[in-house]
Amino acid sequence: MSNHLHVVPSVEASVVANWSNEEVIERWQQLYPARIEEQMDQKRAGLLGNPPARPNASAKRGPDRFKCQALADERALAAAMAYADLNPIRAGIAGKLEDSQYTSVKLRLDALHKHPDLAEKPLHPIAGIGVFQRLSMSNRQHIDLVDFIGRQVRPRKRGSIAENE
Repeated sequence: MSNHLHVVPSVEASVVANWSNEEVIERWQQLYPARIEEQMDQKRAGLLGNPPARPNASAKRGPDRFKCQALADERALAAAMAYADLNPIRAGIAGKLEDSQYTSVKLRLDALHKHPDLAEKPLHPIAGIGVFQRLSMSNRQHIDLVDFIGRQVRPRKRGSIAENE
């Protein structure tokens, strides 16, 4: 997709629980640095003045184009991953999962073509540390789930995976 990005990140609660507000802001500023060095201190002061968000609350953060939603259980996580993987299909840019460029399902399919023995291995993150298994499904089960959901015709969505694909 040329105009947006979907990311399903994972935060390990036991790791971040001991971070101070300053450490959280430092990490945030690494991701979203100020364009002018002098603005870094202004941003830091502004962020320290904001109260912390309610845990597990779904909320918009910053401009309306950025959205954040807590995924509280395995079902919600699987649905969010399928939604992100199906974005090119639903937009009518791709007709099948194999043609869905820049998606994790495409990376998983490519990996299975090279290493078919990975099909029944547990599903792991595409990027990052990768030591935390989040879903109790195999690579093949995840791909089958995304394929099944992608074949469902949705109102107000341009595309779906054709029956003959």
